[in-house]
Amino acid sequence: MINKASIDFDDTLDRLDVQEFARYLVGKGWDVYIVTCRPDKYIGKYIGQERPNNDYVYEVAKWCGIKEENIIFLGGGKDKIEYLSGERFIFHIDDSPDELMRIRESDDDCYPISVDYYDWKEHLKEKFKI
Repeated sequence: MINKASIDFDDTLDRLDVQEFARYLVGKGWDVYIVTCRPDKYIGKYIGQERPNNDYVYEVAKWCGIKEENIIFLGGGKDKIEYLSGERFIFHIDDSPDELMRIRESDDDCYPISVDYYDWKEHLKEKFKI
């Protein structure tokens, strides 16, 4: 069975340290997904802030080795756990305390971790023997 990981995009995978970790996972044979609340037809502003359009999401995914079909745009219409639940993700990396808490409180085995936790990368490597 292939290990699956999920990573948020804005304020998470748009960081170079997270991109390098995603590349590392792909190199180790993991199936890495981007699960973002961005709409798939996003143009211009995002939650009142200037953000690159979704072309940037695809560029980062390509650089990380993440397959295009593994980019999931939720459009803000549902919580990430609604997508992750039952899909056998080992962990999800995010900057949103609310999203992480919903994952933690769910019955799913997906392990939530904050990208803002100072030792997130080492913690995941140790916990999951990556």
